[in-house]
Amino acid sequence: MRFGFIIGAGRSGTKFLRDTLGAHPSVAAIPYDLNFTWRHGNEKFPDDCLSPDQLTPEIESYIRRQLQKFGRKINTNAELVLEKTVSNSLRVPFCREIFPEAKFVFLIRDGKSVTESASRVWDQVPPLSYRLKKLFYAGFSEPSYLMWYLKNMYSGDSSAAIWGPRYMGVDTDIKKSSLEEVAAKQWRECVNAMTDSFESLPEESRLWIRYEDLVSSEEVIREVAEFLEIQNVSPVLENYRGNVRKGMNDKANRVFSGEKVPGLPNILNETLLRHDYASVTVD
Repeated sequence: MRFGFIIGAGRSGTKFLRDTLGAHPSVAAIPYDLNFTWRHGNEKFPDDCLSPDQLTPEIESYIRRQLQKFGRKINTNAELVLEKTVSNSLRVPFCREIFPEAKFVFLIRDGKSVTESASRVWDQVPPLSYRLKKLFYAGFSEPSYLMWYLKNMYSGDSSAAIWGPRYMGVDTDIKKSSLEEVAAKQWRECVNAMTDSFESLPEESRLWIRYEDLVSSEEVIREVAEFLEIQNVSPVLENYRGNVRKGMNDKANRVFSGEKVPGLPNILNETLLRHDYASVTVD
């Protein structure tokens, strides 16, 4: 059983990529982010920026077993387990220490679009049906997570105070900054961490793609499938063609201006320009 990990900030298209590749009969695409599993043994750590020195043999063994188990639950005949927890963008070396043989697909999307999208979904409570499915899929394997999940469901708020990856300092930022600024910092910290991690990985274990290219050309999904050693890509291409929608790329136009959120240029522009995206302008 092989492992592949999609690494990207929240709202960057990781779900679309996972589900597209998961259409292949040899792939077990885990349908939920598993941050609670990745944080096993480090639950009290204040953020998701875990490092390899926070691993023990017990933690490593536990996480490997859990992902294998979740993969078999999806597809007993799977050759590749595919997982996309967005918080892993902050801790790729931690993940690779556990899965040194794994391949990592890095997915980046324009931070202006991500900021706008994340700001809209931050306070949205997922439907009850989704919460129950996730609970029964994964919750009973993690007693502490199960108690947290039931508590939040009972209170009517299954979303944590912090949505998405918990970068270092997010608890302070959420108290003193606007939601848009926090979402922008979240993207920036995830992408900067991803970039550093990508550059440190062996070439054979890494692939970097852009969301804007992914939804514009099926050649990108072919490239990803080849990188992950998925044979006969017809089921993947069929799923891609049925789900990629005209205008998906146009969402990049629905962004905040520097005038509406004055702090955005200082937060985003350096990282945007580093990755050849247009900077935030102040009208």
